Amino acid sequence: MGCPSQAPSRIARGRYTLRISFLEQQAAKNALLCDMLLSPGSERAFQLPAGRTPIAVLVEAFDGQQLALVGEQRFDPTRQVLTVPMRPAVGFGCAETLPSGRAFHTSTTLPNGDVLLLGGLLSDADNAALTTQALAHRTGVLFDPRTGKLSILDGLPPRVFHQTVMLPGPANGPHRVLVLGGLTAAQPSEPVVRLRQGNPVYPFLVSPHESASAAEGFLLTVDVQVDPPTTTVVPLSQLPRGITMQTAFDAQGKLHAVGGATEYVASATSVSGFAAAGGVVAATLGSLNDTPTIESTVNLAELRVGHAIAPLPNGDLLVLGGVMSGASGTEHTTLLERVDASSSTAQSLSPPVVPTAWHTLASLGEGKQLLWAGGMRLTPGATNDYRFAVDIAADQPALILLDASQQTITATDVTGVGGFTRAGYHRSTMLAGQRVLLSGGNVPTTAGSAFAASDQVAVYRFDAQRLVRELSGAGLHLDPPRFAHGTSLLIDQGVLISGGVTLEDGSPRLSSNIQFIDARTGSAAEDPFARPALTLAQSCPGN
Repeated sequence: MGCPSQAPSRIARGRYTLRISFLEQQAAKNALLCDMLLSPGSERAFQLPAGRTPIAVLVEAFDGQQLALVGEQRFDPTRQVLTVPMRPAVGFGCAETLPSGRAFHTSTTLPNGDVLLLGGLLSDADNAALTTQALAHRTGVLFDPRTGKLSILDGLPPRVFHQTVMLPGPANGPHRVLVLGGLTAAQPSEPVVRLRQGNPVYPFLVSPHESASAAEGFLLTVDVQVDPPTTTVVPLSQLPRGITMQTAFDAQGKLHAVGGATEYVASATSVSGFAAAGGVVAATLGSLNDTPTIESTVNLAELRVGHAIAPLPNGDLLVLGGVMSGASGTEHTTLLERVDASSSTAQSLSPPVVPTAWHTLASLGEGKQLLWAGGMRLTPGATNDYRFAVDIAADQPALILLDASQQTITATDVTGVGGFTRAGYHRSTMLAGQRVLLSGGNVPTTAGSAFAASDQVAVYRFDAQRLVRELSGAGLHLDPPRFAHGTSLLIDQGVLISGGVTLEDGSPRLSSNIQFIDARTGSAAEDPFARPALTLAQSCPGN
């Protein structure tokens, strides 16, 4: 079920106008150093600003006003010729296959453009099929999207349902990645989850294994200057733990770690469910340039697993959903919490909507509009031990726009915009210009008698007073269909899709496939530096 390979793109001389951008690292992201245009068939001599060295070169090829090809390459001042691989700006393609499948992992773009895949489910079968239980990966993968080179990082702590955060560091490394929350196993042979098979009317049924535990955080340092790359792990037991903890930076640049269960009480025959030891908190983390620490905490009103969070423009955080509440299996009556530095305030939505888990929440419209997509439910009073999901939220819109411009948050059904089918375990990826890409998901079939993996891909933005779907006719899709996959925004603004769960004849299997999704047309709203097509922001000086 792999997608077709594509030959490398070659730019036809005399046809395209090239915009070449030199990027330098600032804090934990890349900023524009200078840029220049090359008209068809022309050449140009230029010089870079004195005392400043770029880390990457971004090349965009325009056919008239339309962006046609994009590419990016590390900058190496010692080389006389720099080759930049190019891909279609709107389309999809495949890269190398991972050594083994993984799902519920994290995907992090490093400042040098490499992508770090960490943790995730590991099949206990040789053919990547998921049986009644699964392990956690103890390896990471470092992937170079320009060349397809894979480097295996062995001996890492096993993790699944965790979060990763890129921390400030030198442009060329070593790169520092903070790993928070999730599940872990004490031994490589011990499973971290149980799976229920054979009932197609339910979504993917997964639950923490009774031998697994909430994982402590750690600081991972990756040195990419040596071949093969090396890693260093520093445990951070003082940081909060939480199964499906969520992280976000607020408007002031503060990092928050929010919610998640700290205990799961179960045996092979019975279950008490998710619980929290010592209260459930939203923690603000500091000292990110050194060893991260907890600056402050706020107690949440409810235990939340499978929730989503989003920063608001005033510095507050919005915590949405998460439907597993302790041993009873009842749904949350408190759907929303607004968290500030000193307290957590519960809030209902107008009009009322159904509490869900495994949805996504994306900030649009300068953070005042939030797109809530999909979600799953746990049947009230459920007593089985598969606690993450029992049914899709079919009695609720697939897309809901939350208006957070006022103190009271309101909800509007925007499913009519199209492009997204009700799903859970799908992924949300923020693009430049406060646009969001939704991909994949575990979805009910048209007949409603079975669940499948979705190939859906859709891009949305908020324009004035309405939600707008972009590229509706571009035919973007995942190949193979999948859910619980990893996504990363690349330096060239493509999105890298990795791993996930596929369904073959109703049976789950871990995907080892990597796919590129490119969804740009060249408008200023899509550009990370807000440049319209064929315009410059900081022209490189000529010789």
